[in-house]
Amino acid sequence: MENKKKIIMVLLIIIIAVAVIGFIIFSGKNKQTNSNQYLIKENYLIWQKDGDNWKQITSFNNNVLSQMYTIYGDETKSNLHIQLDKDNVYFFDSKYKEEKVDNLRAATSNFDIALADYEVENIDENDIEYLNQALKLAGIKDNVGYTTQKYLVDIDSDGIEETLYLTSNYVFDIVDYEMYTILFAVDNDENIQIINKTKDNILAIEDFIDLDDDGEYELITSQDYINLPTLDSCYKLYKLENGKWINKKECK
Repeated sequence: MENKKKIIMVLLIIIIAVAVIGFIIFSGKNKQTNSNQYLIKENYLIWQKDGDNWKQITSFNNNVLSQMYTIYGDETKSNLHIQLDKDNVYFFDSKYKEEKVDNLRAATSNFDIALADYEVENIDENDIEYLNQALKLAGIKDNVGYTTQKYLVDIDSDGIEETLYLTSNYVFDIVDYEMYTILFAVDNDENIQIINKTKDNILAIEDFIDLDDDGEYELITSQDYINLPTLDSCYKLYKLENGKWINKKECK
């Protein structure tokens, strides 16, 4: 009888131990799921932090929707729920009151970002030489039909603005010439670097964001889409290192 009681006690201890271990494992997994780091741009870009890298998420899945978000625009607001309705993204507080931010630029879960102030200008006659040199470096002989914008942004917070140019002869019509979009930079010594070149599709600058809290802003671009970017579009990440723009994330 005594041996039977001991066996029962041992079994109970084993069952309790297994239950505790299972609870710890489940809690750990659940905590990990609920602490995923996401970057969201409106309803078309979702990146998830993956170690030192980023991976693209192509749907507003349950993990994305279960996070709490900070939204960035003219104001910054934290601890918000996110909901998706007919491809539109909405944010709500704990009482499910909708929160709106003018000029919404990004939303993040479980990490903070800084957004760069930058200016976008049309080029003037002083920029034409840079444009001609960049097209030549990109292997393009004809500069007719190109529309160019200039981006001024202090990437490394040293008080000196970096200059990027986005030029394109892309149109939605069927044409009898080759269409290109060129993203290039000109440094203070007037050196030109071709950052990216696309053929027969759109290339756009999405934003300048400090994603890794090092005080310097990364560049996010989009391409390979029609009319508007989507969750399946190509997004790239560039970082300025030692005066050169380095591609840190390819598509997908």
